[in-house]
Amino acid sequence: MKGIQILHILAGRTACLLCGTIDSSSLVLGICARCRRDLRREETGVRQHRQCRRCGMDLLSEKELCTECRRVNDKVRNTSLYVYRGTVKDLIRFYKFQDQKKLACFFAHQIHRSLVRQGLEAWVLVPVPPAKGKIFRKGWDQIDLILAVLERKGWQRADLLLNRGRRSQKSLDRTDRISQSPERYHLRKSIILPRKILIIDDVFTTGATIKACTEVLLEGGAEQVRSLTIARD
Repeated sequence: MKGIQILHILAGRTACLLCGTIDSSSLVLGICARCRRDLRREETGVRQHRQCRRCGMDLLSEKELCTECRRVNDKVRNTSLYVYRGTVKDLIRFYKFQDQKKLACFFAHQIHRSLVRQGLEAWVLVPVPPAKGKIFRKGWDQIDLILAVLERKGWQRADLLLNRGRRSQKSLDRTDRISQSPERYHLRKSIILPRKILIIDDVFTTGATIKACTEVLLEGGAEQVRSLTIARD
């Protein structure tokens, strides 16, 4: 075993979270090279199904948009890397609810690949802000950690939004998410908005969060706003 691998093990970064294999990939990203290859087949852009042109969800009809995206305002232009199921669902749960922070590097790597593939290097990344008090209660925020890794890769980040909600979105049902989202998100004071903004979040469920953030940024003066989420539920 190489010295660098020993250092990773001593730091607590060891086996693949999915299969238990230890290799250079699992030590850094939490997922071994083989499982990463398997996950590539789950990416929305490579599956052999017709997909929603807005979010990447598999389509069951001949329409271009899935049922959920047809409910969402046309201003929303979202891309999701995966569908929220199976292995991807497990990884997101490991990350968010079991504090497997090493997965921030994996998710950031996947987002980086997607952004480069889409030619979005000139866009500024804006995280969806956590609910008030979340950092105090949990000690960290999953989107903030991913953005920190992306910054190290050279992407420009801007924390433009505030979340005035006291309850997290996962604690709300579909109706409450849709009704409360427009009141939750606000622009920070005395900021100049970039021309091109890309909102980053983990899971696209009803689209209410992305819609609310998009509208706030467009009303604040941004010329173009898109979003990218890890998965589409």
